[in-house]
Amino acid sequence: MPELEEVNVKIGGKYISADLSKGYVQVATGGTTLFVREAIAETFTKVANQEFVSEGGKFVRPAKFSQRAGYMLGLALRFVGTSGHMVQGTTINGQEVIEALQYVRPTAKYAPAFLGIVEGLKELANNNYVCSAVVIAYPPGKKPKVLYVKGIKAYFARYRTSSGVKQYPDVRLYFTQQLFGGFKKRTPYVFDFLLFYAPKQVPMVKKWKEELAEAEARARSTPPPTIAVTAKPKAPARAVAKAVAQPTTAVATPQVEVVPQQPTAQAPQPAAVSSGNYVKPTEGEGSGRHYVTTAEEVKQWVDEASKQAQSAIDQLNAQIDSTKKQVRDYFEELKEARERLRHLYTSYTS
Repeated sequence: MPELEEVNVKIGGKYISADLSKGYVQVATGGTTLFVREAIAETFTKVANQEFVSEGGKFVRPAKFSQRAGYMLGLALRFVGTSGHMVQGTTINGQEVIEALQYVRPTAKYAPAFLGIVEGLKELANNNYVCSAVVIAYPPGKKPKVLYVKGIKAYFARYRTSSGVKQYPDVRLYFTQQLFGGFKKRTPYVFDFLLFYAPKQVPMVKKWKEELAEAEARARSTPPPTIAVTAKPKAPARAVAKAVAQPTTAVATPQVEVVPQQPTAQAPQPAAVSSGNYVKPTEGEGSGRHYVTTAEEVKQWVDEASKQAQSAIDQLNAQIDSTKKQVRDYFEELKEARERLRHLYTSYTS
């Protein structure tokens, strides 16, 4: 199997090429070598030789390429694996259905490397990075296929032998294309695993919420300043100055006597009612018009309605009588015609 030296792939209508000999670090893990970008090499170096716990399974779901801000190749690995099929249950529109999936399973030599990749993906997600992955498949005699990774499942499979229970790491890669074909079962093929990453874009709404939370925390930590508030004195009551004449002296000094102004009561103004049906409202009742219907008008309206109803009833009765008369005439004519037919039949047979 030739070594991976450069990457040339078209993803999302964009060509991506990278020379793995420049700007990339080789990280040895599980007997294989990963080509990792220098910016994130520390993350995968830390988990390269880590001992993985055999209890439980691990599953990561890379982001879709439509949700990414840019395309930066972060990791590349060429491995050998097999393809297989499986059936699983899922829920679509509230109904449980069974769907068939095709997966890629790295061989036992490359499975430990994928355990480290799964841990590295989790570390990148914790450091606010968005990661997406693709697998380039090389079916013999056909064009390479680009498969978008939907999920990576890593776990330890156990089996019983005569010497006891043994376990080995098992990794399966699932793709957005459920069935891609072109691969035989239990036949090894060459694949390239490519990991792309980009800094995670924090939404503006989240930034505003964080700034608001920081401002509220600062407000709670610092006590508010004390402000002395004094009551505003009320204005004195209005008064009317009344001049009172004093006897004339050498120096005439008028004296002013303050007399409080008393409110003058106004007589209520009666409403002016016209001779017609329109009533003019008094002041303060609004500018709307009010109409009054007298008892005579109501009686007149009832009489007219009664006459119209009686006229309609008389017309309906006349139509019913005319229809009855037409029906009787029709039956009489039908009876006469029947008698004529009887006479004709009797004269013909005799």
